[in-house]
Amino acid sequence: MTMRECYEAIGGNYEAVLGRLHSEALIRRFALKFLEDQSYIQLKQALEKVPEAYEMTIEGIKKGL
Repeated sequence: MTMRECYEAIGGNYEAVLGRLHSEALIRRFALKFLEDQSYIQLKQALEKVPEAYEMTIEGIKKGL
């Protein structure tokens, strides 16, 4: 699958990206970096802990009263 086909498959605008990055090699380089990025996984894990963090905050406030 080419980068153009990949962008079409996900509904992206390949021409706009190519206009900004000027080469398919750069598009490929940055696309592969997204695969290595752990930010989404970390955000998802943090959001799973929000209810627990909220409860701990409420407990701390109650103890302070």
